[in-house]
Amino acid sequence: MSYFSSENTVSPAHRKLRLVLALVCWLLIALLLYIIYGFSAQTGDESASLSLKVTQFLAPRLNGNFASLSRSQQNAVIDYLHPIVRKLAHFSEYALLGALITCAALCHVWELWARVTVAVICSGAAGLIDELSQLFTPGRAGSLRDSAIDFCGAVLGIAVICALRALILSVYRAQKEAERQRIRGAKAS
Repeated sequence: MSYFSSENTVSPAHRKLRLVLALVCWLLIALLLYIIYGFSAQTGDESASLSLKVTQFLAPRLNGNFASLSRSQQNAVIDYLHPIVRKLAHFSEYALLGALITCAALCHVWELWARVTVAVICSGAAGLIDELSQLFTPGRAGSLRDSAIDFCGAVLGIAVICALRALILSVYRAQKEAERQRIRGAKAS
């Protein structure tokens, strides 16, 4: 029996595996949302300070001659990279969220379109709630642009998991077909 089989052909062991995988995924989702909303609860100054530290860490690694630049040139590089790092943080945390929600949804026995729809809606709602909550945080402002970046990250995460699923299913089906051909060949001899 395959993990990818429909529910009525799945053994009790595979049902338990699905349940455990779904539980692990949903727990990871809860942890990630806790982290995301924790970052959103930071004041504007705290958030800017944290992202600036990350940018200062990344700048020398992204620019090979960073150390040889003057202090003002280094500051210019950091000023240029800082908003990019902030937006990439949005994008990447929601890519991970979209991937996790898709993994969790794939553990359920629903049609594929329903699984993807759940992942898209949950990820999009999480991004909107995240940005809405920032309206009530000192020094922060909710942004539809950031929500769109969150959503695009989530869609990428969803697409990656769907592509991996399709690849795994393709390999699994090819192996099953090769096994059937081998058995047919053995019976014919």
